[in-house]
Parts: sequence; C-alpha cells; structure tokens
Amino acid sequence: APSISMPLSMPRVRALAFAPKGDWLMAAGGQPGEYGAIQQLRWPSGETLNRWEFGQDWFNALTLRADGSLLALGGADGRLSLLGLDQPEFGDQPAKAWRAHSDAITDLQFDPTGQWLLSAGADRVIKLWQCSDWGLHRSLDAHTDMIHSLDLRPYSQGDAVAEDAWQVASASSDQTIRIWQPMLGRMVLIIRPGSLPQLA
Repeated sequence: APSISMPLSMPRVRALAFAPKGDWLMAAGGQPGEYGAIQQLRWPSGETLNRWEFGQDWFNALTLRADGSLLALGGADGRLSLLGLDQPEFGDQPAKAWRAHSDAITDLQFDPTGQWLLSAGADRVIKLWQCSDWGLHRSLDAHTDMIHSLDLRPYSQGDAVAEDAWQVASASSDQTIRIWQPMLGRMVLIIRPGSLPQLA
C-alpha cells in the first residue's frame, strides 16, 4: 500500500476527525500537563494547512460540526474549547473555553443539526450544551465509573420525534452501555455484561 508522509508537530496525538467533505484531516493532542495542539492536514497530500496551540493540558477528544465550521475540543483538564474554522477573527485562540467537567473530557459529539453538543468525562457525567449560547441544558449522571465513548443514533431531521427524542449511546468502565434521550433527560436502556449477543 502507498504511504503518505504527514509530519505532525505535536508529541502525542489523541483524537482525529475528517472534514465533512474528506478534503482535510484534523489531529489533536499535545503534551500532557503543558499544552493542547491541533493540526489541520490537507488530504491526501499531508500538507499542514493550520496549526493551533493553547491551553494547559493536551486534548483527549474532538468533534466537528456537520458543516465543518466549528471544532469542539475536550481537554484532559476538563476544559471544553471551541475553535471557529471559518472565523479568522478568532486567530490562534479558541472562540470560547470553560471548565466543563471536573475531570478529563473523554468524548464529544454534535447532534446532526449542529444545535447541541454532548460531552462525556472521566467524572462519569454526560452534559448537553446548547450551541446558541453554550449554556448547560442538562446533565446525565447515571454511570458509576468513567465514560469512554459516545455515539448518536442516526436520525432524519424530518422525523416527527427527532427534536425531543433523539438518542445517544454511552460506554463506561462500569461495564454498561446506556442509551439516552438527552433532550428529555431520560435513560431508556441499559446493556450489561452477559446481555450482549455472543458471536459464534
């Protein structure tokens, strides 16, 4: 297979995201306890398009809004940072950054409309943020150990129930997968060890 040389100007990479059109790749990481770094690489040439460095700890998680205009970054220090990719007035600083979790942020997901952002952390909490003002809409805290991963169940924006009943799955060190309706603050399903189908 052909190899592509993409020089990364950060010591450690923790998260990746392709642009919606697949024409560039974003890598995030940095140096633990020192700074966070993000590098935007043209695909497939590997040319560095942009690089940003800010914060006091490395980034564990990143997600792009569906239109590719906004990048959300989750820090190992629990800070949530936003970087506007089509708003050059932000310069090399995040548009907004705040302490969103009491421990490391482990995963982030925008909903398909780009109106909501979910964050999950080692503090065992999922938080739902309203993108219009970045206010906290709801916290979901039924997990009993750190949360590692989130994924939204795909839905059509034309679905009658999409606005208030879209769903997200979360996986945790408490050995459960939990299915939520974040807008309603409701957990609708718990999958525990032994309840998963066994592969032959």
